[in-house]
This record gives sequence, structure tokens and C-alpha cells, in this order.
Amino acid sequence: MHPQERASALNVQTKILVALNFFATGSYQHPVGLNVFLGVSQASVSRCIAEVSRALNRPDIFNQWVQFPRNMAELNRVQQQFYNKFQIPGVIGCIDCTHIAIFPPVLNHPINPEYIFVNRKGYHSINTQLICDSSLKILHVNARFPGRRI
Repeated sequence: MHPQERASALNVQTKILVALNFFATGSYQHPVGLNVFLGVSQASVSRCIAEVSRALNRPDIFNQWVQFPRNMAELNRVQQQFYNKFQIPGVIGCIDCTHIAIFPPVLNHPINPEYIFVNRKGYHSINTQLICDSSLKILHVNARFPGRRI
């Protein structure tokens, strides 16, 4: 993230909280900006989301926090945590998918034309899969596929 460039610039903590509020609620940017606890404009919300998203997607940050078990010891530890918490044997993760709304992509793209991003509900999306452990720590993310189910 960039250091503050002007006196009215948002600090890093506020930027992260604004972005997390947006990510957690799945809301539009304007209501997040109107939140009395945040008190920032929609344009600032947009900048915060973009800046935090870029930071989280840097390989050095992403790979530090999102890791699927890499060896048998880690795998056994995750299984044991599921068993200790929920008495479910053999589980290493919980998986779920959601459609993340996107702006329509290029209409005539040669590899990924616009229509393959239109999901069954009629809006453009990317089908995103997450796997988490028993403490809701994200172990794996897959956001490589368009929203359309073929």
C-alpha cells in the first residue's frame, strides 16, 4: 500500500477495515461508504477495495496466509482439529462456491467471450471456490472459472 500522500488520506488500518466491511457484507460500495463507523465516500471505498485487493493478491502475502496442507503432518493436524472440534473423522476442509459479480468482459474476446461469464441468474460473474479449515482459515482459493455452468 502507498504511504499517505496528503493530510486527509486514509490510514492503512481504515483502508483495510473499509475493504473487509465490503468483502464481508457483499454489499454495494455506496452503503459501505455511508456506514457511520467508517465515514468515507464511495470513491474512497472503491480505492480501498482496489488497494487492499492488490495487496492481498501479492504472492508473498497470499502464499503466507492461504496454504493447503503441504505434507502428511500438516494434513493430520488439520484432520485432528476437525475431529476435536466437530467429531467428524477424516475431514481436511470445508468447501463452498459463490458467484462473484463482475463488470461484463470484452464482448468478442477470442478465449473468454462475454457470454460465458453470464451465470444462471443472468448476471456476469466468476465462479469462486474456497476451502477452509475448522477455524475458518482459508486453505485454497480457485477463482479461475467464468460464471456459466456448461
